[in-house]
Amino acid sequence: MIKFNVKAEEQGQRIDKYLRKKLNNAPLSLLYKLFRKKDIKVNAKRVAGEYLVQENDLIEVYLSPEYLEKYMEEKPVKKLVKSFRVVYEDQHLLIVDKPAGLSIHADEHEATNTLANQVLSYCKDKGDSSVVAPAHRLDRNTSGLVIFGKDMETLHELQNIFKFREGLHKYYQALCFNELKAPLEINAPLLKNESLKLVRVDPNGLPAKTLVIPVLTNSEYSLVEAELLTGRTHQIRVHLAFSGYPIVGDQKYGDFAKNKTFAKEYKMRYQFLHAYKLVFGQLSGVLSYMSNREIVAELPYTKQKIVDKIFHK
Repeated sequence: MIKFNVKAEEQGQRIDKYLRKKLNNAPLSLLYKLFRKKDIKVNAKRVAGEYLVQENDLIEVYLSPEYLEKYMEEKPVKKLVKSFRVVYEDQHLLIVDKPAGLSIHADEHEATNTLANQVLSYCKDKGDSSVVAPAHRLDRNTSGLVIFGKDMETLHELQNIFKFREGLHKYYQALCFNELKAPLEINAPLLKNESLKLVRVDPNGLPAKTLVIPVLTNSEYSLVEAELLTGRTHQIRVHLAFSGYPIVGDQKYGDFAKNKTFAKEYKMRYQFLHAYKLVFGQLSGVLSYMSNREIVAELPYTKQKIVDKIFHK
């Protein structure tokens, strides 16, 4: 067990935020578990994550001793240049427009300059003590909207929304090869090969459904809006390629010969896929105020220039 005494300058904040700073290397899943199992007490009484700590509160966390040094190790926030755009922000949520080429978390391409770390640096620079975390993922080479939760209750609710596909609709814009003349409903199961990090349509895969609507078309290209009705890895990319409309610039599932020609003419490095709209449904709880709201991030300037050139010559 570990104990914390709340100082005067620390009072008034939610206990989940307080503990996220004290146990700054502990995974959120562990804190969820500690609150759920009632292994966190204040002045000998069990509390929930929204409890506001007061000066001289004695907080007791029932955590195995072997974890303490690991989870309490100092983890400084490195100052990073902000390459994302803030689209919406309040005390619970931060919604940003991520550029293509930036990973959300550390991966084989980058260990430090990630979207998650840039957001932490951004919050620190403006004096926001929230410990934010992304509620979902977006491919490194896909641009667009990413939602961060600023407290455990919000993050937990967001994760449930994404897990159960209720209360939120996600829309993407993609530039594809070939002409799509009518709306398309793609209902094809997807199977992931973990070792190759590839996904394919396979009858033994998980159910996957995507709705695709043409926005602009000509004989060579289609700008489409795609709505995810399920949330499988690489779903839009695989479904569009399977249906004969590979996304421009997609180096895993696209038309490699056409990609090469396109890149040479338009100087585009990444796949033309942008998470451009989030539509919240009827929500309850801490996010009820977001019910029926719509958040939009228009196409990045470089992608919009390509669209204008292709369809408005």
